[in-house]
Amino acid sequence: MWTVMAQDRCLRCGEEGEDSFHVFYLCPTAKEIWSHLNFSWIFNNSHLDTWSWLTWVFSQGTNEQCRSFCCGLWLIWTNRNKLLYENISSTSRDISKQIQSYILKLEGSRERELIEGTNARSRQSSQRGKNAIFFYAAFDLKNSRSASDLVVCNEEGRIVAAKSTLHEDIASPFAAEAVAGLQAARLGIQLGFTL
Repeated sequence: MWTVMAQDRCLRCGEEGEDSFHVFYLCPTAKEIWSHLNFSWIFNNSHLDTWSWLTWVFSQGTNEQCRSFCCGLWLIWTNRNKLLYENISSTSRDISKQIQSYILKLEGSRERELIEGTNARSRQSSQRGKNAIFFYAAFDLKNSRSASDLVVCNEEGRIVAAKSTLHEDIASPFAAEAVAGLQAARLGIQLGFTL
């Protein structure tokens, strides 16, 4: 069952005007999360909206920082939705640990991919079933680049595959979403998914 919000107050801090900029930047919980992750530098420049802030972060961050930042955005939003739709609340420390754990899983999957190489196909085919591919795209207008994060979860909700990619020469937010969708489709094909 879906919840319809009658007000636009932030579920975490109670302040009015919950929008994406508030959820990721202004909310005290978000600030604590970024601080726990040593991302306090993302507050070194004042911004008026989400896109200018995201663009600035992507222009200042290293590739690794941008990848971690995307993971942070994704899990902050996921936890916000869990609070809204399932009434499940997590502390800023818990969310920070989830982000760090997810990043470690990404790094571990990269290491396994390099080590196992040829065994990957047999392992992937045994993971078929009711999997879901989730994707997220972030766009940097100034530098015409985007980042896409892909996560494959099995029917129990466990992460079975993940991929982060930086893309150059991306013209618009729509193109960033399209590229992320294409990456998701390619990953599904690579994993042997069928419709």
